[in-house]
Amino acid sequence: MNPMYLGGTMTDVSFTVDPDGLERLRGRLSSIESGMQGAGDLTGSYQALGLGSGRRVLEALTTFHDEWSGWMATVRQNLDTLQQLLGQAASGYLAVDGKVAGSAGTQAATFQSAPPQAGGT
Repeated sequence: MNPMYLGGTMTDVSFTVDPDGLERLRGRLSSIESGMQGAGDLTGSYQALGLGSGRRVLEALTTFHDEWSGWMATVRQNLDTLQQLLGQAASGYLAVDGKVAGSAGTQAATFQSAPPQAGGT
């Protein structure tokens, strides 16, 4: 059984976080959002072509575009939230990493600069 699920102590647990990777993912999400918006815009552009007797095609494209645009607002909002959270996570991990590195450096300096104690130790 996994001690994590039993409320016990977790041993030998570690994970690695790549803040730069989080930022890259954030940028990739922006690119995906742009591509999705472009797909909706493409279907909307067919309205101006005047498909003549293909009225049902035009109606289907118009319906698709309207629904796509509505759902894109939700997708955009969720992607924006995810991008903000990824940015905050990356910043948070970098801040913690800096504090840990700073503390480790301070401790190392303290150990190195401690004067010898009287009595020879």
